Amino acid sequence: MIGIIFALGAAVSSGVGRVLHRHLLPKHDLIAYSFVFHVLVALFLFPYFIISFSLPSTITAWWYVIISGILWILITIASFKAFQLLEVSVKVVVDKLRIIFVLLFGIFIFNESVSIEKLLGTMLIFGGVIFISYSKHAKKIQKKGLMYAFISTILIAIVTFVDKHAINFFNPGMFAFFSFFTPLFFFGPLSLNKRKEVIKLWKHWHYILAVGITAGLYYVFVLFAYKHIDASIVIPIVEISVLITCIGGIIFLHEKKNIWRKVISALIVIAGAIILSLH
Repeated sequence: MIGIIFALGAAVSSGVGRVLHRHLLPKHDLIAYSFVFHVLVALFLFPYFIISFSLPSTITAWWYVIISGILWILITIASFKAFQLLEVSVKVVVDKLRIIFVLLFGIFIFNESVSIEKLLGTMLIFGGVIFISYSKHAKKIQKKGLMYAFISTILIAIVTFVDKHAINFFNPGMFAFFSFFTPLFFFGPLSLNKRKEVIKLWKHWHYILAVGITAGLYYVFVLFAYKHIDASIVIPIVEISVLITCIGGIIFLHEKKNIWRKVISALIVIAGAIILSLH
């Protein structure tokens, strides 16, 4: 039961965090926001880093940190740009394409097996994404947002395998901290020229703190959920965040256009993720 509670906590944290991103990013500078976001999450995870502190004995481990850090910088830029341009109830569904890319990389690069569940789950996720993103009358800004969302999903699929190997050298708490701390070497210097934008962000300090806390809680909740129950149970529960985000966008951000299309797409994608977890 405790594992399910942690998984639900991860779903809620993820869903609320996305809604907050969409609420804040269109009003603020992307670089300044990225800097503040990474600082807050790194600070939140720092105690976890200290508790699980253990240095790796090989240089290879630090190459994984560097590669992962570069990828997360690119992911942050692409993903946050998509948040600025797309309704969150659309972006959250498109984000699930990463599951398909992870699956394809696993099959063609790491020779993982193919199953009926994988094929059916992939088809459902792909169908849900197409259903919500396709429109003959899509505006230029939406097409650009979809492009950034698409790029971020591919990069997340790649970094998933990098991080998976990195965990062989680091404790999860340490590597989680590095994932948010390393990009600061990029966003930190850039933010020096954006001090006014950083100060402007802190005028919404309660929202900003909530963004950092939800991101940190998501990672911690997922780790604890995996400790208590199988991944096949955790993954479908966490995917409920898609529906939470979609509903949050509709209610709190007033994304009232094509409501049923958004909800149906979210449910289709969740069904696909559940089927994939059964393979």
